[in-house]
Amino acid sequence: MLVAVGLAGFLALLAVVLAGLSAFLLKRLSGRVMALERQSRTLANESRSLHQKLDALPAEPETPLALAALNTAVNTSVTIDTGMNLSKRVQILRLSRRGESSAHIASLLNIPLAQVELVLKLQKHMGEAAPRP
Repeated sequence: MLVAVGLAGFLALLAVVLAGLSAFLLKRLSGRVMALERQSRTLANESRSLHQKLDALPAEPETPLALAALNTAVNTSVTIDTGMNLSKRVQILRLSRRGESSAHIASLLNIPLAQVELVLKLQKHMGEAAPRP
């Protein structure tokens, strides 16, 4: 009889724990579902907005300004190579002073030969144009 009461108590406690765990998991799952629904609605609205912008654009831009407007409207980011950084220029000049050839400098620094020659030519002209004390 005592064993039956203990077993019944254990089963009742187990049922309460399982019910609590089920309630916790259900609440957590429903919270995640609601968050995903909100995210889905946001993405759907953004997609609709982008489709409207694309539909409003002409098939082909007539002028460079229209092309710029197209890039702005679609929100594309274009990366433009702004040139060589200062450390590359310094490296070119140092290697040149050591007697390295332009082709060897270009291959060492992994930059076009024309860029190396341009930097060296500009440096030569800047050196000639500098006033002598």
